[in-house]
Amino acid sequence: MELSSDEKCAIERDRVVKIVKEAGETLSFGDVSKIYVEKYKSDLKQWKEEFTNFGAFLKYGVGSDVVVVGESVSLCSSVVSNSDKSSLPVQYLSKPQFSPFFGFSEGEQRHKGVDYRIWRYEVESAVSAGLHSEPVIVEQIRRSLQGEAKSKLVGFGSETSVSSILQSLDQFYSEEGAATGGEILTRAYAMKQGEREQVSAFASRLDNQLRKAKEKGTERLPDETALDRHLRLLFWEGLKPSIKDKTRHKKDECKTSGELISAARYGEREVDLSPIPTRVVKSQQVIVEKEKTPKWASEFCAAMAREVQSALASKPTRPPVLRPPQGDHYAPPTCFRCGQVAHIQRGC
Repeated sequence: MELSSDEKCAIERDRVVKIVKEAGETLSFGDVSKIYVEKYKSDLKQWKEEFTNFGAFLKYGVGSDVVVVGESVSLCSSVVSNSDKSSLPVQYLSKPQFSPFFGFSEGEQRHKGVDYRIWRYEVESAVSAGLHSEPVIVEQIRRSLQGEAKSKLVGFGSETSVSSILQSLDQFYSEEGAATGGEILTRAYAMKQGEREQVSAFASRLDNQLRKAKEKGTERLPDETALDRHLRLLFWEGLKPSIKDKTRHKKDECKTSGELISAARYGEREVDLSPIPTRVVKSQQVIVEKEKTPKWASEFCAAMAREVQSALASKPTRPPVLRPPQGDHYAPPTCFRCGQVAHIQRGC
């Protein structure tokens, strides 16, 4: 039964560890290859299917029993001091491990994986490290994609490159889509701190936007220095006025965006601890002091008022006498009941 490529590579790793252990001293990469050929009558070649160079294979593929410094390899000191540990099985973790990404999957799967931008960063980090071969990275990408996202790989051949996979996935899952670096940077210029948004959250949101523009290759962000300068400028312009007032005296002392963000967060705490200004309007109050009157005077006035009210109640009220006009004078009225003159029906 023919062994698979992974099984052959595992055997190759065990042989390399054994060579280093038996040597008991520091060996160069060339010495390891030479001893391997003399002892096992074959060349080291299976590691090339996973790693881009022999040093990466010894450092990340052989295990924790050896130490790689420059172009030399030696036995780990913990293995030398503890002979029992050398007999334990070596755990190999040669291939990069990417977090699962589920795309637009619904239900529980949607919350299991990571955001697309985080997943893409993991893949780009593995590519930029230059340790693993592209077929290995492509294989790990296929394993990390789950659910709806995995269906996007249907139709890709075995010779698919990492860049083509990322370009295809960007069309569906990238927040910026096909936007250019200049367009993303323009959006960053218009960003402002929300009314209830914390300083740290606004700074993170602005930093992410600028890094997206840098990843797209905008000319205004050629390096980290330019990115930090833009972040410092746009962060200050987007802060709320109340926080600016508390941070203005420290602004000139901040040479980096990190220092400015820390100063703004300190100003934010001062704003939260400051009492809310309220406008107090004092109404004009006119106080009239009552004159103190003697008790006998108030009793006398009350008695007189009662007598006047009693006299008015006992006196009959008569209606006014209306007289008809006679020339320049009014004539006496005539009663409608008895027909006599000088009184009316009510007084009859």
